[in-house]
Amino acid sequence: MESDKLYRVQREDLPKLEKLLYTCFKHDPLYETLIPDPEIRERLMPELFHCDMDEFYETCEIFSDSADLNGILVVSDEAEPYNIFQFYFAEARATLQTDTYLIKEDPSLKTFHNFLKGGDYLNSSWTDQLHQKQRLHIIYLAVDPNMQHHALPRTSCRKPSIMPMSTA
Repeated sequence: MESDKLYRVQREDLPKLEKLLYTCFKHDPLYETLIPDPEIRERLMPELFHCDMDEFYETCEIFSDSADLNGILVVSDEAEPYNIFQFYFAEARATLQTDTYLIKEDPSLKTFHNFLKGGDYLNSSWTDQLHQKQRLHIIYLAVDPNMQHHALPRTSCRKPSIMPMSTA
């Protein structure tokens, strides 16, 4: 996906985006359900977003509104060619790292169990029912809730969302 209006995120930008995602999702109902303990959630979410950004930097395209990084758009375009081995290696590494964080932060395994139960929602396999040959996956769409921009709603933090794209 190409854009002359959006800033293409660089690797050195990822720590700032991890903080943005934490700001946007720290009170998200999905994450509050997956990680019900507020103390565990506060410790765990930055680690999870770090893992996500590492994986998505390798497997997706990450854009922002500008170099100021006030918002983030992570897109996976199935129409674009990709190295299947690199993709699955990055995905496997991220899964292992995520599971390690879940167990480290909550040795009771309750949070790990919640993520296992929510696995179908947390990936895009459920979209196979759409029977689309090509899809544009919007993995993260988040805007800093502290921004005072009238064109963007305060509830503009979303994860995940799948957008079917037609080939016509």
